Amino acid sequence: MEQRTQGKHDVLLRFYRRLIQLRKESAALRLLDKDNLSVRCDSGEGFVEIHRRNGTSEILLLLNFKDNNVEARPTTKGRWLRVLDSAQEQWLGPGSLAPEILEGSSVTLSPLSTVLYKLEGN
Repeated sequence: MEQRTQGKHDVLLRFYRRLIQLRKESAALRLLDKDNLSVRCDSGEGFVEIHRRNGTSEILLLLNFKDNNVEARPTTKGRWLRVLDSAQEQWLGPGSLAPEILEGSSVTLSPLSTVLYKLEGN
């Protein structure tokens, strides 16, 4: 049996496949345009917020580079649906702290994790 279909290797392969699937499904991820990209870095809190859009497709990516939980306050408006959290147990993480729906509030990011949201209706 191939090593890539076992244990942590299999989890990483499934994670990459999920990322590729999301890129195919979302114009904001698939079609790159610097004019429709905003990035905000909060070095004190240790997180990065990336907002990308293309037409009606919008995504919000939050990254925590700290070894502890971080409280992020995204600057984007709207109702956001979580589509991926690297802290989820299926990716061998400790469990997601990020809400499934993000709407004008703060979000707790697990240590060393990334959370991807899409704008509702996309």
